[in-house]
Amino acid sequence: MVESVKNNSRLLTIAIPTYNRAKYLDLCLSQIAKQVPPGDERIEIVVSDNLSTDNTEEIVAKYIRRGHPIRYIKNQKNIGGDPNIIQAYNLATTKYVLVFGDDDVFLDGSIQRMVDLIERDDFGVVFLRSFGFENDFDPTAARKQKYRLIEYHTKDYFVWRINYLFTFISANIINKQMVGPEGDTTQLGPNMAQLGWIFSAFSRARKNAVIDGHLFASKGDIPANYNLAEVFGVNTNRVFDLLAQKGIPKRFFFYYNLHLLVTFFPSRILAVREKPGHDRSHDFFATLFPLYRKNLLFWLFTVPIIKAPLPIARIWFRLIRMFFIYR
Repeated sequence: MVESVKNNSRLLTIAIPTYNRAKYLDLCLSQIAKQVPPGDERIEIVVSDNLSTDNTEEIVAKYIRRGHPIRYIKNQKNIGGDPNIIQAYNLATTKYVLVFGDDDVFLDGSIQRMVDLIERDDFGVVFLRSFGFENDFDPTAARKQKYRLIEYHTKDYFVWRINYLFTFISANIINKQMVGPEGDTTQLGPNMAQLGWIFSAFSRARKNAVIDGHLFASKGDIPANYNLAEVFGVNTNRVFDLLAQKGIPKRFFFYYNLHLLVTFFPSRILAVREKPGHDRSHDFFATLFPLYRKNLLFWLFTVPIIKAPLPIARIWFRLIRMFFIYR
Protein backbone atom coordinates (compact mmCIF):
# COMPACT_ATOMS: atom_id res chain seq x y z
CA MET A 1 0.00 0.00 0.00
CA VAL A 2 1.43 3.37 -1.03
CA GLU A 3 1.47 5.89 1.79
CA SER A 4 -0.11 9.24 0.93
CA VAL A 5 2.20 12.24 0.79
CA LYS A 6 -0.19 14.08 3.11
CA ASN A 7 0.71 11.65 5.88
CA ASN A 8 4.42 11.69 5.19
CA SER A 9 6.40 14.92 5.54
CA ARG A 10 9.55 13.15 4.34
CA LEU A 11 9.10 13.51 0.60
CA LEU A 12 12.39 13.35 -1.30
CA THR A 13 15.94 12.08 -0.84
CA ILE A 14 18.68 13.48 -3.06
CA ALA A 15 21.24 10.68 -2.82
CA ILE A 16 24.71 11.44 -4.20
CA PRO A 17 27.26 8.64 -4.71
CA THR A 18 30.76 10.07 -5.06
CA TYR A 19 34.43 9.16 -5.31
CA ASN A 20 37.39 11.55 -5.56
CA ARG A 21 35.49 14.36 -7.24
CA ALA A 22 35.46 16.98 -4.50
CA LYS A 23 35.50 19.91 -6.94
CA TYR A 24 32.38 18.71 -8.72
CA LEU A 25 30.67 17.68 -5.49
CA ASP A 26 31.25 21.15 -4.01
CA LEU A 27 29.41 22.79 -6.92
CA CYS A 28 26.65 20.18 -6.75
CA LEU A 29 26.13 20.65 -2.99
CA SER A 30 26.36 24.44 -3.22
CA GLN A 31 23.34 24.54 -5.54
CA ILE A 32 21.41 22.12 -3.31
CA ALA A 33 22.33 23.90 -0.08
CA LYS A 34 21.09 27.31 -1.17
CA GLN A 35 17.75 25.78 -2.18
CA VAL A 36 17.19 23.45 0.81
CA PRO A 37 17.23 25.57 3.95
CA PRO A 38 18.06 24.02 7.34
CA GLY A 39 14.88 22.68 8.89
CA ASP A 40 13.15 21.72 5.64
CA GLU A 41 11.89 18.28 6.66
CA ARG A 42 10.57 17.37 3.21
CA ILE A 43 14.04 16.83 1.78
CA GLU A 44 17.03 14.85 2.94
CA ILE A 45 20.47 14.81 1.32
CA VAL A 46 22.65 11.70 1.43
CA VAL A 47 26.28 11.56 0.31
CA SER A 48 27.72 8.06 -0.10
CA ASP A 49 31.50 8.45 -0.30
CA ASN A 50 33.30 5.43 -1.75
CA LEU A 51 36.45 6.02 0.36
CA SER A 52 37.65 9.14 -1.45
CA THR A 53 41.28 10.10 -0.94
CA ASP A 54 40.83 13.77 -1.87
CA ASN A 55 39.14 16.45 0.27
CA THR A 56 35.59 15.15 -0.26
CA GLU A 57 35.03 14.72 3.48
CA GLU A 58 36.12 18.30 4.13
CA ILE A 59 33.75 19.61 1.46
CA VAL A 60 30.76 17.75 2.91
CA ALA A 61 31.66 18.82 6.47
CA LYS A 62 31.52 22.47 5.36
CA TYR A 63 27.84 22.15 4.48
CA ILE A 64 26.99 20.08 7.54
CA ARG A 65 28.47 22.79 9.77
CA ARG A 66 26.12 25.27 8.15
CA GLY A 67 23.16 23.17 9.27
CA HIS A 68 22.15 21.58 5.99
CA PRO A 69 20.37 18.20 6.28
CA ILE A 70 23.17 16.00 4.93
CA ARG A 71 23.83 12.41 5.98
CA TYR A 72 27.41 11.55 5.11
CA ILE A 73 28.55 7.95 4.84
CA LYS A 74 32.19 7.18 4.08
CA ASN A 75 32.81 3.56 3.16
CA GLN A 76 35.49 1.61 4.98
CA LYS A 77 36.65 0.26 1.63
CA ASN A 78 36.02 1.05 -2.02
CA ILE A 79 33.05 -1.13 -2.91
CA GLY A 80 32.94 -0.16 -6.60
CA GLY A 81 30.94 2.46 -8.46
CA ASP A 82 27.72 0.54 -9.10
CA PRO A 83 27.46 -0.90 -5.56
CA ASN A 84 27.97 2.63 -4.22
CA ILE A 85 25.03 3.83 -6.33
CA ILE A 86 22.91 1.02 -4.89
CA GLN A 87 24.03 1.94 -1.38
CA ALA A 88 23.08 5.60 -1.92
CA TYR A 89 19.60 4.53 -3.03
CA ASN A 90 19.18 2.11 -0.12
CA LEU A 91 20.11 4.81 2.40
CA ALA A 92 17.09 6.91 1.40
CA THR A 93 14.30 7.06 4.00
CA THR A 94 11.76 9.08 2.01
CA LYS A 95 8.97 8.26 -0.39
CA TYR A 96 10.80 9.50 -3.48
CA VAL A 97 14.50 9.00 -4.27
CA LEU A 98 16.65 10.84 -6.78
CA VAL A 99 20.12 9.30 -7.12
CA PHE A 100 21.99 12.34 -8.39
CA GLY A 101 25.39 12.47 -10.07
CA ASP A 102 28.09 14.38 -8.22
CA ASP A 103 28.91 16.31 -11.40
CA ASP A 104 25.29 17.24 -12.12
CA VAL A 105 24.03 20.61 -10.90
CA PHE A 106 20.56 21.93 -10.06
CA LEU A 107 19.54 25.28 -11.53
CA ASP A 108 18.42 28.09 -9.26
CA GLY A 109 14.94 27.46 -7.88
CA SER A 110 14.60 24.06 -9.50
CA ILE A 111 14.41 21.96 -6.33
CA GLN A 112 11.45 23.93 -5.00
CA ARG A 113 9.68 23.62 -8.36
CA MET A 114 10.39 19.90 -8.41
CA VAL A 115 9.11 19.30 -4.89
CA ASP A 116 6.00 21.42 -5.43
CA LEU A 117 5.12 19.34 -8.47
CA ILE A 118 5.80 15.83 -7.18
CA GLU A 119 4.03 16.28 -3.84
CA ARG A 120 0.69 16.70 -5.61
CA ASP A 121 0.05 13.01 -6.11
CA ASP A 122 1.47 9.49 -6.15
CA PHE A 123 3.71 8.82 -9.15
CA GLY A 124 5.83 5.79 -9.92
CA VAL A 125 8.61 7.61 -11.77
CA VAL A 126 9.03 11.32 -12.49
CA PHE A 127 11.44 12.18 -15.29
CA LEU A 128 13.43 15.44 -15.16
CA ARG A 129 14.68 17.33 -18.18
CA SER A 130 18.24 18.63 -18.27
CA PHE A 131 20.90 20.06 -20.56
CA GLY A 132 24.66 19.66 -20.83
CA PHE A 133 27.40 22.19 -20.13
CA GLU A 134 31.11 22.03 -20.91
CA ASN A 135 32.86 24.82 -19.03
CA ASP A 136 31.35 27.32 -16.59
CA PHE A 137 27.99 26.53 -15.04
CA ASP A 138 25.28 29.20 -15.19
CA PRO A 139 22.79 28.58 -12.35
CA THR A 140 20.24 30.95 -13.92
CA ALA A 141 20.35 29.38 -17.40
CA ALA A 142 16.74 28.21 -17.40
CA ARG A 143 15.08 30.94 -15.35
CA LYS A 144 12.77 32.04 -18.19
CA GLN A 145 11.34 28.58 -18.81
CA LYS A 146 7.81 27.54 -18.02
CA TYR A 147 7.58 24.45 -15.83
CA ARG A 148 4.69 22.03 -15.93
CA LEU A 149 3.98 18.47 -14.88
CA ILE A 150 2.91 16.18 -17.72
CA GLU A 151 1.12 13.11 -16.41
CA TYR A 152 1.17 9.78 -18.25
CA HIS A 153 -1.64 7.36 -17.46
CA THR A 154 -0.54 4.94 -20.20
CA LYS A 155 2.73 3.17 -19.46
CA ASP A 156 3.57 2.57 -23.12
CA TYR A 157 3.45 6.29 -23.90
CA PHE A 158 5.67 7.00 -20.92
CA VAL A 159 8.32 4.44 -21.99
CA TRP A 160 8.16 5.69 -25.57
CA ARG A 161 8.75 9.23 -24.30
CA ILE A 162 11.74 8.42 -22.06
CA ASN A 163 13.24 5.25 -23.65
CA TYR A 164 17.05 5.20 -23.31
CA LEU A 165 17.04 8.17 -20.91
CA PHE A 166 15.96 5.74 -18.20
CA THR A 167 19.68 4.95 -18.03
CA PHE A 168 20.40 8.57 -16.99
CA ILE A 169 20.05 8.04 -13.28
CA SER A 170 20.05 11.75 -12.29
CA ALA A 171 16.97 12.36 -14.45
CA ASN A 172 14.63 9.84 -12.81
CA ILE A 173 12.90 10.31 -9.47
CA ILE A 174 11.79 6.91 -8.21
CA ASN A 175 8.92 6.19 -5.84
CA LYS A 176 10.71 3.77 -3.54
CA GLN A 177 7.44 2.63 -2.00
CA MET A 178 6.33 1.26 -5.38
CA VAL A 179 9.45 -0.80 -6.13
CA GLY A 180 8.56 -4.48 -5.90
CA PRO A 181 10.59 -7.70 -5.79
CA GLU A 182 11.25 -7.55 -9.53
CA GLY A 183 13.45 -4.50 -8.89
CA ASP A 184 15.68 -6.30 -6.38
CA THR A 185 19.27 -5.48 -7.33
CA THR A 186 20.63 -8.56 -5.55
CA GLN A 187 19.01 -10.61 -8.33
CA LEU A 188 19.58 -8.19 -11.20
CA GLY A 189 23.26 -7.51 -10.52
CA PRO A 190 25.00 -4.16 -9.98
CA ASN A 191 25.12 -2.83 -13.56
CA MET A 192 22.30 -0.40 -14.43
CA ALA A 193 20.63 -1.11 -11.08
CA GLN A 194 18.35 1.88 -11.56
CA LEU A 195 16.55 0.09 -14.39
CA GLY A 196 15.19 -2.46 -11.92
CA TRP A 197 13.86 0.26 -9.62
CA ILE A 198 12.50 2.37 -12.49
CA PHE A 199 10.73 -0.38 -14.44
CA SER A 200 9.28 -1.85 -11.25
CA ALA A 201 7.99 1.50 -9.97
CA PHE A 202 6.44 2.81 -13.19
CA SER A 203 4.91 -0.59 -14.01
CA ARG A 204 3.13 -0.70 -10.66
CA ALA A 205 2.08 2.95 -10.61
CA ARG A 206 -1.29 4.30 -11.66
CA LYS A 207 0.50 7.17 -13.37
CA ASN A 208 3.97 8.55 -14.08
CA ALA A 209 5.13 12.00 -15.06
CA VAL A 210 7.62 14.26 -16.81
CA ILE A 211 8.52 17.71 -15.52
CA ASP A 212 8.78 19.83 -18.64
CA GLY A 213 11.45 22.52 -18.33
CA HIS A 214 15.14 22.13 -17.52
CA LEU A 215 15.82 21.51 -13.83
CA PHE A 216 19.50 20.64 -13.82
CA ALA A 217 22.63 20.63 -15.95
CA SER A 218 24.98 17.73 -16.61
CA LYS A 219 28.73 18.24 -16.82
CA GLY A 220 30.80 17.15 -19.77
CA ASP A 221 30.64 14.45 -22.41
CA ILE A 222 31.02 10.68 -22.38
CA PRO A 223 34.78 9.87 -22.11
CA ALA A 224 36.43 8.40 -25.19
CA ASN A 225 37.33 5.20 -23.34
CA TYR A 226 33.77 4.67 -22.10
CA ASN A 227 32.37 1.45 -23.55
CA LEU A 228 29.07 2.69 -24.96
CA ALA A 229 28.18 -0.54 -26.67
CA GLU A 230 28.83 -2.67 -23.60
CA VAL A 231 27.03 -0.43 -21.10
CA PHE A 232 23.97 0.67 -23.07
CA GLY A 233 23.65 -2.41 -25.25
CA VAL A 234 24.93 -5.57 -23.57
CA ASN A 235 24.59 -4.70 -19.88
CA THR A 236 21.22 -3.01 -20.25
CA ASN A 237 19.66 -5.83 -22.26
CA ARG A 238 20.99 -8.35 -19.76
CA VAL A 239 18.97 -6.52 -17.10
CA PHE A 240 15.96 -6.44 -19.43
CA ASP A 241 16.12 -10.21 -19.89
CA LEU A 242 16.00 -10.67 -16.12
CA LEU A 243 13.15 -8.16 -15.73
CA ALA A 244 11.16 -9.94 -18.47
CA GLN A 245 11.52 -13.19 -16.53
CA LYS A 246 9.97 -11.37 -13.57
CA GLY A 247 6.94 -10.23 -15.55
CA ILE A 248 7.87 -6.81 -16.96
CA PRO A 249 6.38 -6.64 -20.51
CA LYS A 250 8.96 -7.15 -23.24
CA ARG A 251 7.47 -4.43 -25.42
CA PHE A 252 8.90 -1.80 -23.04
CA PHE A 253 12.39 -3.03 -23.88
CA PHE A 254 11.58 -2.96 -27.60
CA TYR A 255 10.85 0.78 -27.31
CA TYR A 256 14.20 1.29 -25.58
CA ASN A 257 16.17 -0.56 -28.24
CA LEU A 258 14.35 1.16 -31.09
CA HIS A 259 15.43 4.59 -29.88
CA LEU A 260 18.87 3.28 -28.98
CA LEU A 261 19.56 1.99 -32.49
CA VAL A 262 17.94 4.86 -34.40
CA THR A 263 19.15 7.89 -32.42
CA PHE A 264 21.45 7.16 -29.48
CA PHE A 265 24.08 4.88 -30.98
CA PRO A 266 24.37 6.78 -34.27
CA SER A 267 24.96 10.10 -32.52
CA ARG A 268 27.32 8.84 -29.80
CA ILE A 269 29.34 6.54 -32.03
CA LEU A 270 29.82 9.27 -34.63
CA ALA A 271 30.97 11.65 -31.88
CA VAL A 272 33.58 9.11 -30.74
CA ARG A 273 34.77 8.45 -34.29
CA GLU A 274 35.24 12.18 -34.90
CA LYS A 275 37.67 12.56 -32.00
CA PRO A 276 41.27 12.27 -33.23
CA GLY A 277 42.71 8.86 -32.42
CA HIS A 278 39.45 7.44 -31.11
CA ASP A 279 37.92 5.66 -34.10
CA ARG A 280 36.84 2.40 -32.47
CA SER A 281 34.54 1.09 -35.20
CA HIS A 282 35.65 -2.50 -34.84
CA ASP A 283 34.99 -2.50 -31.11
CA PHE A 284 31.47 -1.13 -31.56
CA PHE A 285 30.51 -3.63 -34.22
CA ALA A 286 32.07 -6.64 -32.47
CA THR A 287 30.15 -5.82 -29.28
CA LEU A 288 26.78 -4.98 -30.82
CA PHE A 289 26.60 -7.58 -33.59
CA PRO A 290 25.85 -10.62 -31.36
CA LEU A 291 23.11 -8.64 -29.62
CA TYR A 292 21.38 -7.00 -32.59
CA ARG A 293 22.33 -9.10 -35.62
CA LYS A 294 18.67 -10.02 -36.25
CA ASN A 295 17.41 -6.47 -35.80
CA LEU A 296 16.80 -4.58 -39.07
CA LEU A 297 17.16 -1.22 -37.31
CA PHE A 298 20.72 -2.12 -36.37
CA TRP A 299 21.67 -2.63 -40.00
CA LEU A 300 19.80 0.42 -41.30
CA PHE A 301 20.78 3.03 -38.72
CA THR A 302 23.71 1.96 -36.55
CA VAL A 303 25.94 -0.15 -38.81
CA PRO A 304 26.42 2.59 -41.48
CA ILE A 305 27.65 4.94 -38.75
CA ILE A 306 30.08 2.28 -37.53
CA LYS A 307 31.33 0.88 -40.82
CA ALA A 308 31.16 3.63 -43.44
CA PRO A 309 34.07 5.99 -44.05
CA LEU A 310 33.71 8.99 -41.78
CA PRO A 311 32.51 11.48 -44.46
CA ILE A 312 29.75 9.06 -45.52
CA ALA A 313 28.84 8.33 -41.90
CA ARG A 314 28.35 12.06 -41.34
CA ILE A 315 26.01 12.30 -44.34
CA TRP A 316 24.04 9.26 -43.19
CA PHE A 317 23.65 10.78 -39.73
CA ARG A 318 22.32 14.03 -41.20
CA LEU A 319 19.71 11.98 -43.06
CA ILE A 320 18.72 10.24 -39.82
CA ARG A 321 18.22 13.63 -38.17
CA MET A 322 16.18 14.91 -41.09
CA PHE A 323 13.65 12.10 -41.08
CA PHE A 324 13.40 11.09 -37.43
CA ILE A 325 12.53 13.02 -34.32
CA TYR A 326 15.85 13.28 -32.56
CA ARG A 327 16.08 13.82 -28.80
